[in-house]
Formats: sequence, structure tokens, C-alpha cells
Amino acid sequence: TAADALGVKLHIIDFGERLKPTGWLQNIGQHYSFRHKAFYFAEYTRANLRSCNGWKVSGDLRNPDNWSVRASRLIDFPYKAGTKHFHIAQEDPYTGVVYFSTGDRNAGLYASADGTDFVQLDKNDRAKWRMLNAVFTKDYVWWASDDWVDNHRFWQCSRDASGVIDPESLNLIYKFPYFKVDSRATYGNIYFSKYDVIVFLDRWDGGNPEVGLLPVYMYDIKKGE
Repeated sequence: TAADALGVKLHIIDFGERLKPTGWLQNIGQHYSFRHKAFYFAEYTRANLRSCNGWKVSGDLRNPDNWSVRASRLIDFPYKAGTKHFHIAQEDPYTGVVYFSTGDRNAGLYASADGTDFVQLDKNDRAKWRMLNAVFTKDYVWWASDDWVDNHRFWQCSRDASGVIDPESLNLIYKFPYFKVDSRATYGNIYFSKYDVIVFLDRWDGGNPEVGLLPVYMYDIKKGE
């Protein structure tokens, strides 16, 4: 097996009758925090489940007692009508604040300064909080939304005194252009520290032949453009 080839020993965790975790987005749905000494992951659930959750695992991952749900939402039905799943588990390297975000239509953002107690920062808003990662710099937090048409936007946000994203400081930097049936959205916000620029990696779901090749957008933080 692949595990044998890599010299990895697999462990089966017996959750018994407890709630069992499901999968995450492999690129942004999981994070290990050395500051909090814990593993976090956000469930990317499908329509066969009743709830989606943000998990924290402290200590030995093989012990189910160390697994706890720190944020949870009921999945809306029909499945595409509202909350579908969690998206990100990410930590601010400057403050240690841990974030979970949800998608899709009823997108929200949860934060925890101590890595344990999570609170939702603002009301649901898909144009603001539907994201697949954020970029953290010393002074601001940045992200483009994982949404399309008029909701595909690029945001800048400050932190409050506790180091948590402050929704009151949210600043709309740019609204991405779109076609009438365009479903282009940002899948990755990539920060190049050497040049102090953010590159937006977009995806496009749909069959509009007018779209052609997707343009790649870049934001220069120093120039503000």
C-alpha cells in the first residue's frame, strides 16, 4: 500500500456512537497550530449529512476524547439553498487567532483567540465571508471571495485590539468584472512577500464560450492597485 511504501503506520480511531468527522478540502480545510498545539479541520460536507462542523484535536489524535466540535451549523435543505459545508481552517501567524469559514450562500466567519472558543464575527454574507483562504500581513488581512458575478469581490480588513478580524473595518478594494452568465470565483489568494503582491487564482464553472481564457489578477499592496 501507499502507507507501507512511505513507512507510515495507519491508525483506526473508534468513535463508537459519537459524532464522527468527515472530509475536508485538502488545500485549505486543515491546519496544525504549533501555538495552540492542536489540529484543526473544517468539514467539507455533502447533502447526506445533517450538520457540518469545525473540529479541534488536542493531544493524541488516536484518542477520540481529544476530538471536539468547536463550531457547528445545520446543513440547509435543499442542499444548495444555504449552508453546505465549512471551507477553511486557518491561523493568523501574527496573532494566533484561528478561523473557520462556511459556504456557500449562508457564508459566515468564526474566530477564536484562544484556539478553543469560537464565535461568529458577523452576520452571514456570501460576498464577504465565502472564502477559500485569507492572506495575513502585519497590518491587514486580505481575501477575494469564492463567489461570482456581483459577489466576486476583493476585501481588506483590519484587526481589533484582541487581534481578531474587525468586520467594522471591512474595506472593499475591487469588484471583479464578469460576463452575464459568468461563474468565475477566487480559489486561491497567493501572497508573494518578496514583491508584496497578492495574486488571485480563479476557477470558472460553466459553459459560456465568451469567457475564453481566465485573466489572472494581481494586487500591488505598496502601490494600492
